[in-house]
Amino acid sequence: MVLVVTRADRIGGAQVHVLDLARGLRARGVPTVVITGPPGPFTTALEQAGIPHRSLPHLVRPVRPLADLRALLALCSVLRQLNPALVAAHSTKATWLARLAAASLGIPCVITVHGWPWATPRTTPGRVTRNATGRRGTARRGTARRGTARRGTARTGRGSTRMRSEGRRTTAIRTRGIRKRGIQTMRIRARAAEAGQGRPAPRRSRLRRLRYAGAQDGAGHRSEAVTLAVARWGERLLARLAAAVITVSGHDYREGLRHGLVDPRRAVVIPNGVADPAAGRGEGCGGTGGTGGSGGNGGTGRNGGLQATGRLPAQVRWAGQDGAAGPLRVVMVARFEPPKDHATLLQAVALLEEGSLGSPGPVPNCVPNWVVELAGDGPLLPGAVKLARTLGIGHRVRFLGAQPDGAGAVQDAAVAVLCSQREGLPLAVLEAMAAGVPVVASAVGGVPEAVRPGVTGYLVPPGDPAALAHCLRLLLADPILRQRMGAAARARYESRFTVDRMVEATLAVYRRVCGGSS
Repeated sequence: MVLVVTRADRIGGAQVHVLDLARGLRARGVPTVVITGPPGPFTTALEQAGIPHRSLPHLVRPVRPLADLRALLALCSVLRQLNPALVAAHSTKATWLARLAAASLGIPCVITVHGWPWATPRTTPGRVTRNATGRRGTARRGTARRGTARRGTARTGRGSTRMRSEGRRTTAIRTRGIRKRGIQTMRIRARAAEAGQGRPAPRRSRLRRLRYAGAQDGAGHRSEAVTLAVARWGERLLARLAAAVITVSGHDYREGLRHGLVDPRRAVVIPNGVADPAAGRGEGCGGTGGTGGSGGNGGTGRNGGLQATGRLPAQVRWAGQDGAAGPLRVVMVARFEPPKDHATLLQAVALLEEGSLGSPGPVPNCVPNWVVELAGDGPLLPGAVKLARTLGIGHRVRFLGAQPDGAGAVQDAAVAVLCSQREGLPLAVLEAMAAGVPVVASAVGGVPEAVRPGVTGYLVPPGDPAALAHCLRLLLADPILRQRMGAAARARYESRFTVDRMVEATLAVYRRVCGGSS
C-alpha cells in the first residue's frame, strides 16, 4: 500500500498532482490511501473520485508548533494502523511531518518537490508606486528581452523604447506610452551579468515581493518572510530522512543540489503531467479542482474535440479566434496570491490598449475584439480589481473568480498567460498546451522546460509588462501564428507531459525504494 500525504486547504498544483497520481496508481492495481488536512474542496474531490482518504484536522499550511505536533502524532497513529509499504508526501508541511512519522516507524518516505518555496526569480520584484501622473505603476529590476529571457540583456520593442546605462551593473529601459490612463513613464531596471561569468549580480538578501496597493501590510510581508525562512531551515534539517526525492522540474533539482537538500544518488526529475482534454476521464487520471496553488490548476477539459495527433480540428482551432466567433480570449488561470503576478499582466493590457510599444497602432486596430479573462480567487483579488480600474482597462478585463474546472477555463482561448515570480512546473501551462493553446509565461522555475520560445509560445522576463505586451500583440494580431504554436504546444504535451508518463515514472521510483514491490 502507498500512503500519500498532502495538505487540503485548497486545490492547487500539488493537490491536483496527488489526485491524478492516486487515480493512476489505483488503476495499476496499487492500493492507495490519501492522508490530508481538514475537510474541504480537496476531500470532496477525493470522495467524488472514489479514492480512500483520511483527514487530519491539524495538518494545515501555517507553522503552528502545537497543531503541528498533534498532526505528527495523528499521522503516526494512521501509519501504525495502515502499515503502508511506502509513504509519499507532497507540499512542504506534509513532507516534514511525513518524513518524521515514517522515520520513527521505519517506513520509507518519498517526497515530491513542487517548487522550493523560497526560490527567488531571476529578477527582484519592485513595489507598486505612483508616477508623475499620480497613476499607479511599478518600478522593477529585471531582464527584458522580446520573446525570451536572457541573463544580462535588456531589449524590448522598437521605436518608443530607449536604453541608457546607469552605473556599472544596471541598465534602464524607459518605455513611453500611455498618456490617458496612467503609466506615462515606466522604468524597468536590469542587472547586467557578472563579468565573464554570465550570471546575474548577487541578489539582495532581503525578501521582496509584489504587493498590490492596500492588499497587504508590513506585518503580512514579515510573516511571509518568516515562513519562507522556516521552510528553508526545515528542509535542510530533514533532507536526509527521505528515501528518494522527486522534483517536477530540472530547475528544482538543480536548486536542491545547490542548497544541499537532495542527494543526486536518490533524486530524480519527473515532470508533471496533466489529463488529456481529448480523452476526458478516459485516461484514468484527469484532474479536478479549482484554480491556484504552486503553478497549477486542476480539471479535465470541457472540449472533447481535440485529436491525439498534435493537430486540432478546425472547429476547435478557430473557436474564439476571430471576431465573428466572439472576442479573442487571453486567459490566465491562477490564484491571486504570491508568487503569481497579475499586476504585470494588467499593466501589459494597459500598454496594449494604448498601443505604446512602437507599433503602427494598438492591438484594437489589428483585432476588433479581444478580452483578458482572469480565473481564480485569493487575497490579492480586490487589489487587482482596483488596479484594473486605475489603469482604465476595466472594459478589457473579466474577473471570473474561482473555477471548478481550471483546465476547462483555457479551452478555446486564443492565448494562455502565466505571470509569476517563481514556479515549479505549473500545471496551468501544461493544461494550456494540452488544449492546443499557445502560452506566454514568465521565464521562471521549470517553465522554460515546457514552453519553447518561438515554437509553442513565448517566454518573458518576470515583471516585464512591455515584453509581455509585445508577445501578446504578436499572437493576437496573427491567427496563423496562434494556430501553428497551438499545434506545436499540443504535440509537445503529448510527447512529455501526459499523466500516464508521470504515473509510470513515479511508480518506478516507488518500486525501487520498496525493493521491487509496493
